[in-house]
Amino acid sequence: AAVKRRLRQGDAPDTVDATSLESVLTTAATRGRLSIVCALLDAGADPNFHGTTLWPLIGAAGCGRTRVVKLLVERGAKVDAVDEDDAAALLAAAAAGHLSVVRALLNAGANPRHKDNIGQTPLKIATQKKHKEIVEMLAPLASADDRKQSELLTKTSKRRPRKAELRKFHDAADRGDVESLKSYLESGGDVDAMDDEGSTAAFGPPTRVVLKF
Repeated sequence: AAVKRRLRQGDAPDTVDATSLESVLTTAATRGRLSIVCALLDAGADPNFHGTTLWPLIGAAGCGRTRVVKLLVERGAKVDAVDEDDAAALLAAAAAGHLSVVRALLNAGANPRHKDNIGQTPLKIATQKKHKEIVEMLAPLASADDRKQSELLTKTSKRRPRKAELRKFHDAADRGDVESLKSYLESGGDVDAMDDEGSTAAFGPPTRVVLKF
């Protein structure tokens, strides 16, 4: 491979691709090129070196590269390192549905309760994506509040109202329009129905009213 040849010629292992601006290690890890990742690490590459904000471990985790993830962790990759969105490798793996990667990261000590910059946790995003086995793995390790939100999301996803109806309900909660809220609920609407961001009308942004009937 070209990377291995350049390493033999004396090129530094911690280099950034001029086109993608990603580190060579990140690119190899994301693509699952185990032998190249191993060669770079053997040549002294820093397992945490990255060009943009995509760490090698996060890239590998999000693409389901279990063997690469395990190798990077063994060589010193920071298991809870975060990207520009404050998302760690465990969140990336949970979102993409890579069960074996989630298991490997948890075994390496990844924090299952870490939140990104919009409050997403591995359990919450796995629930939203309907990755049942991952949800079952993460639920016992999550906070009580996170488990509750996961249970609500699972419940409401089974009988989710039409988007237009749900939007009117949430908009009424934003405005504090009690009459519209009562009308929705009296017609059989689900008070715990969640929007695409996983928020209910009662537990959305601080400006929303808490429903009390």
